[in-house]
Amino acid sequence: MVLFGLCLSNTPNRVSTYTKILPAFSFLEKEEPMNRFKQTHLDPDIGEFPSLLSLEELKNRDGQGSFVYAKTLQEWENKAHKEFIRSYYPFKFPFLFEMRTHVEIRNNALRNAQIADDDQKKRHFHLMAYKENLILERYFGQTLRKSPYRWMKKQTNAIKQLIDTSMTYKSPIQFGLVYPWSETTLWISILAFLLALMGINVYFSRTRKLN
Repeated sequence: MVLFGLCLSNTPNRVSTYTKILPAFSFLEKEEPMNRFKQTHLDPDIGEFPSLLSLEELKNRDGQGSFVYAKTLQEWENKAHKEFIRSYYPFKFPFLFEMRTHVEIRNNALRNAQIADDDQKKRHFHLMAYKENLILERYFGQTLRKSPYRWMKKQTNAIKQLIDTSMTYKSPIQFGLVYPWSETTLWISILAFLLALMGINVYFSRTRKLN
């Protein structure tokens, strides 16, 4: 159980931290990540959205890699989303995976709003499209502006007029096999399991002595 926990805790950030202290293990930074923990980010104008990156990491990657990311998105613009995420999967390419997935959710929501047969459904899908676009503008903004997925302000404002923007929203983005718990919950569960095993062992040891 401890080894299992250590494997799941061997995230890219942790690898980067201990390789600075132990340079001999620096080759691990080039290897496939063993795990990334999902984080939930709260934004008063959006609601909440999960990510494999912290807000600081999102900002840094968007600022430093926007040209490269936008070029990749441009090259894959006419290919299916399923094809894209098979090549740019969340463990190794979290920024690209998340941005393209938010784009996919946004665009699908807009299409669904256009074909919806009642006003309530239209408002629901328009809200989803608006909030997903807000996530893209706020947290993937520099890359978005250089990519083929940017919406014109006129389009955004037109959708904004149709919804109540104060309504909270939870992005439905999924990450496949990413471990669902936080690191703290993981280690509390492992310690609780080990303590339970110790308790069971002590109980049966005493029972055997009494017999």
